[in-house]
Formats: sequence, structure tokens, C-alpha cells
Amino acid sequence: MNSQNITDIPLRQLKSAVLELGLKPYAADQLVSWLYKKKVTSFEDMTNLSLMARQVLKENYFIFRPKLAKVHKAKDNTRKFVFQLADDAKIESVLIPATDERLTLCISTQVGCPMGCDFCRTAKMGFKRDLSQGEILAQILEVQEVCDKEGLVITNVVFMGMGEPFVNYEAVAGAVEIMLSERGMNFSKRRITISTSGLIPQLTKFAKDHNVKLAISLNATEDKTRSKLMPINKRYPIADIINFARKY
Repeated sequence: MNSQNITDIPLRQLKSAVLELGLKPYAADQLVSWLYKKKVTSFEDMTNLSLMARQVLKENYFIFRPKLAKVHKAKDNTRKFVFQLADDAKIESVLIPATDERLTLCISTQVGCPMGCDFCRTAKMGFKRDLSQGEILAQILEVQEVCDKEGLVITNVVFMGMGEPFVNYEAVAGAVEIMLSERGMNFSKRRITISTSGLIPQLTKFAKDHNVKLAISLNATEDKTRSKLMPINKRYPIADIINFARKY
């Protein structure tokens, strides 16, 4: 059947998913470790699961990884990875080195973007679709595999690529939970940043549910200019953003 990508299952739902297959509850923890820490792409490689468990998983799920279509490298060693998804849509992830041993990966959350910011190249594409949780996480897994061959480790992740993260709230929140999981990617909460154009309701909810860094893109100091550059300002003006920031 292979009906669902297993990395699209939220962390909190994985245990019930394996129980429905007749597997033991601890198989959920084993899966998280294999998928996100050891980065395997085949159920056959999950050697601490029984042969029966591996077969059942294979019959019901698949493990999605995008195709690396192209890599662009700048003089300062910044690299842009272009990934092709299952429906042939393309997204970008950018790996940014720093002098203090940080290695930051900037990842996408949507194909295109619906926000319409005047200065943004992605906005010119229009909005195609949201990325799934698994498609968001796959960017980190794929780029880290490239880094593994070079002895490098991604230290920071910023949700600041194509798309507005808080329009795709559930997939982003699910990805963050797996990134923070000790059995999963085991990122420190100080090493993850969500960058947003300023969707106040989603910002408020996310700040309550997830303790990672937040960044709000302003691009102007008063409403007339910001509304011209960023249409979202007509809905959530600078005063609302400052009010949220003070409460936060």
C-alpha cells in the first residue's frame, strides 16, 4: 500500500500509529531515532526492529526524501540547495557558514508564498502549496548528509526560506517538535528560529506552545512604508507587533 510518508506523522501521534499496526509502543521511539538521528531511508535498515515489524511498516508507509536538483555555491561558501519534490515542485534551502563555527541552515515551509511582499523574489512565484512536515524535515536531513561527508554539523536552523511559516502552522510546529526531540534531531531550543512577517494570532499561539526563538520581519519603521512593502501590515500593523513583542 505505502500510502503515507512516515515522516509526516507528528511525534505525538507516532505511538498510536505503530500500535494500529500491531507493533509494540517502544517501536515509536526506535523509529524516531532511525529516521531523524541515524537518517535511514529504508525500513530494512532499522535492524533493532523485528523482520515482521519492518515488513509491516514497509507495507503501510514510505520514507520520503527529495531529489537534490542543484547546488549553487557563493564565494563565501554559502550554498543554495535546490530540491525537487515528488510532484516536481522545487524548493530552496540555504547553508550559511559563519566565523564563529556556526553553520546555519535556512529552510523553506511552502512552495511559493501567499504574503505578496514587494521585495521578495518568492512572492513573484505566487503561492503553490504548503510543505508537509516531512518535506520540511527532509531539507535538514538531506543537507546534513552532505555535511557529514565534509565533517560539518548544522548548528542552527532558521525557518526563513520560501514561504511564511505561520501560514503552514501545523506542519511547522510538528517539525519543530521532532527537531527538539532528544531521540530525534536533538537541536537546542536556542538553535531554532522561526522568522515571520508578523501574523499575530499564530505568533501568540506558537510562543505559548513552543519555546524557540522568534524573529519578526519589519523592513520599515512606520506603517505607510511597511504596508506598501508588506501587505500583511494592513492587517497587523507595527503597533500590534510591538505590543506582542513587549508581552513576549
